[in-house]
Amino acid sequence: MAKNPLLVQAWTKCNNMVVSRILNCVSPKILPSVVYKNTTLEVWTYLKNQYSQKNGPRLFQLQKQLATIAQGELFITDHFIQLNVLWDEIENYRALYCCTYGSCQCSINEKLTQYQLQDSMTPFLMGLNKSYSQIQGQILLIDPLISINKVYSLLIQNESQRSIGHSAGAYVESTALAA
Repeated sequence: MAKNPLLVQAWTKCNNMVVSRILNCVSPKILPSVVYKNTTLEVWTYLKNQYSQKNGPRLFQLQKQLATIAQGELFITDHFIQLNVLWDEIENYRALYCCTYGSCQCSINEKLTQYQLQDSMTPFLMGLNKSYSQIQGQILLIDPLISINKVYSLLIQNESQRSIGHSAGAYVESTALAA
């Protein structure tokens, strides 16, 4: 099969643009090691093999930090943002597996999504202050589990209700009444 010169010319032009873009984005220290690569694939493969090593100690550090985060004096939004930053970085270090079989019947993608949902919901709920224990229990009883964004929304609503209750009049915690 003869190559279409117009397609080859278009591919070469696109390849050169992408290579140029990558070369303009890499550090000047790295540039000499990739400047003589001819195709985007060569440049990308070299950079991937050289610099995308999995970082076990960093993943361990992130997981440890995730396990110890507590809401403390933070609002729900601030607590959630703290966790989101860690979740995003952890996902960056993890390979995401999925079934690529054409007519897949195993539903592994849905199962992995469900596990990821549990992995994010648990530290979020565990890190909340004890004053949220009632809503924590209600959320955990929902079957199937709701999305982390829905959990966040429920907690924000609960926090808003609490702030309305605080401003409406004198509020005395139940532990103070016990004393």
